[in-house]
Amino acid sequence: MKSYKSNTLYPLYALPKEAWLDRWARVNKYRVEGWFRFDYQGDQFLNQARALEVAKKKLSNSELVKVIWLHQRELRLALQENSESDPYLIDALASLRELSLRILGMRHHDVQLLGARAILMGRIAEMQTGEGKSLTAVPVAVIAAVAGFPIHIITVNEYLASRDAHEFSKLYSVMGLTVGVINDEMSREERVREYRKQIVYCTNKSIAFDYIKDRIEFDFFDQKSQHNLYSLTKPEQSKPLLRGLSFALIDEADSVLIDEARTPLIISKNVEWSDERQIYLTAYDFAVELLENKHFKVDRDHKSILWLSEGESELIEMARSLGGLWSGPIRCRELLSKALSAIHLYQNGKEYTVFEEKVQIIDEFTGRRMPDRTWEGGIHQFIELKENVELTPPRETIAQSTLYRFFEKYWRVSGMSGTINEVSNEVYSSFGVKTEVIPPHKISKRKELPMLIHKGREAKDHALVQLIKAVHLTGQPILIGTRSVSYSIEISGKLESAGITHQVLSALNDKEEADIISKAGYWNAVTVATNMAGRGTDIKLCKKARKAGGLHVIGTEIHESGRVDRQLFGRSARQGDPGSSHLICSFEDEIPQRFLSKALNMLGRKLCGVSPMCALWLIKYAQSRAEKSNYFIRKELLRMDETLSTSLSFAGSKD
Repeated sequence: MKSYKSNTLYPLYALPKEAWLDRWARVNKYRVEGWFRFDYQGDQFLNQARALEVAKKKLSNSELVKVIWLHQRELRLALQENSESDPYLIDALASLRELSLRILGMRHHDVQLLGARAILMGRIAEMQTGEGKSLTAVPVAVIAAVAGFPIHIITVNEYLASRDAHEFSKLYSVMGLTVGVINDEMSREERVREYRKQIVYCTNKSIAFDYIKDRIEFDFFDQKSQHNLYSLTKPEQSKPLLRGLSFALIDEADSVLIDEARTPLIISKNVEWSDERQIYLTAYDFAVELLENKHFKVDRDHKSILWLSEGESELIEMARSLGGLWSGPIRCRELLSKALSAIHLYQNGKEYTVFEEKVQIIDEFTGRRMPDRTWEGGIHQFIELKENVELTPPRETIAQSTLYRFFEKYWRVSGMSGTINEVSNEVYSSFGVKTEVIPPHKISKRKELPMLIHKGREAKDHALVQLIKAVHLTGQPILIGTRSVSYSIEISGKLESAGITHQVLSALNDKEEADIISKAGYWNAVTVATNMAGRGTDIKLCKKARKAGGLHVIGTEIHESGRVDRQLFGRSARQGDPGSSHLICSFEDEIPQRFLSKALNMLGRKLCGVSPMCALWLIKYAQSRAEKSNYFIRKELLRMDETLSTSLSFAGSKD
């Protein structure tokens, strides 16, 4: 077990490297333990917490605060030793439940206390959507901070980080704890000040990049000397941004640890133009003259360009005529392949958007703009030429890492998610963190209607509009989930033609997102949203909408992971509310097209009207293949990252 060393300024911890057999054994041991995961201690824990509740009501606010701080040492030992039945820990949770009721007007349900206990013990609590995960994090943050562990509460976007910090600040203030919030607009001095506070709300990207910046600034290759950082004779602004990686509480842990773990974290700088500008212009002008199926083919399933014999001849001729850097056919092929990829494989509204005259990447999992992220190797510049915006200079990589390596540095990683149980073994094998499924506070009343499968996209879109019309007539609010901004706009046009008033939410603005999604539960409301839009924001039903049947969620195609489908459908029927869900898809959607062979795809189309169950099996098979493909990509990224850590100086040591 990792030990916590409070005398080091920047405590970093990593799991020991394991042979594949050791890792396999650890994963399968967890599977066996999972069969016996019924928590017999949970009932005892809740009974003890309930028994203390009567006594806590007799104490004043100051007395409740004093009781918690009085046992600071005992709480620290309980966390270090993973003693979840520790009486001081249970007493602190009972005190905080009473304080929360008085100060915030929100009393923690029993299942929220179970979730808080699991997180404090370094596990990830799977709590169904709408169970109040943000409130569950509050006693965890208080107890960890009182025990002396700096805690980072990591959320999926800045709006949620700011919202939660503000919403719970009164309770933190009563406890005498300081709360910081990190956002991208802050200066270095402001970030240093915020990170020095006991509880810090931030996004995973912000804190990971700040950690990499510290490694660059202070050359963190020898971790044994890190405790001397404060003694360095440097000005105040040159202090490390972070004061340590101690306790991480990750909200939406599946998104952060699994989905976004595939994305490398790269810090780069602009380099001055030399000959590259003209090279990009020449390559793009040449690429637009080439003809698909004559000079090249586009393999959209594998996102690649395949050259044909006539195209190869054109390459050789181009290399011969231009000379210089173009003299080699290999160089020509590489540049033109990227230019053609930008033209044919990257779509505005799906992979990127043009915002304020700039090309900005759209995160494939959240649907949000990533203004600080660019594609490498000229792809970004070719897309800028395609969209006729200002050409930005290429960037040079200074340092890079991954979320895998970053979170392995923490003394304790824990978190919450509504949909992590499916990948619990992967989380355990990668981070050594177990998952605990917390029962719902109220049994879900959601009606999951049968999946509707169509042969082609046109038939599906027609059926989708008819379905929306039928539900809309009942007054039941509708949330339509899509996989891309462009498809949201397309559906919006069809609804407008059908005379259906609606709102479009593309997750391009966090504040507008929360406002729109909060109104999606009104009677007769229709909202079109990208898959992750509004995640973390409750859709509250009005009385009339509840009587009409609650929120009806329609998924317009399957996602690369069944977890994302669950996240979307989990927007309805929260906390015992009524609700329903529907999934409508076709064999022309992206996942069946990419992950089914042509023969299986054709078979699926034929089976749609003959054997819907067999067609459904093929759709699910395509999704399972997508999940496996992404799993192997993540594992390969982890393997490559481990290789980088020993071969590149800027990657640093993991020991």
